[in-house]
Amino acid sequence: MSEISDVVLPILQRIQADVGKVRADVTELKGDVRDQREILEQVKGYVTFTVGLHGENRADIQAIQTEITDLKKRLAVLESRS
Repeated sequence: MSEISDVVLPILQRIQADVGKVRADVTELKGDVRDQREILEQVKGYVTFTVGLHGENRADIQAIQTEITDLKKRLAVLESRS
């Protein structure tokens, strides 16, 4: 019986050591994933901000184009009276 435990015990100890290493690796990976998630949230904020600015600029350009069209019409009316 002691011969079996002499053979099995070192195998079980190596398995236990390997499981401990795997746990440490998983814990480290969880930290990395958490860090990546935070970075992605920051990037998401930047993208949202940039898209918002682009939308505002587009709206401003359209408003300016409308104003120019209106001014051209008013100018044409004034010129036709002269």
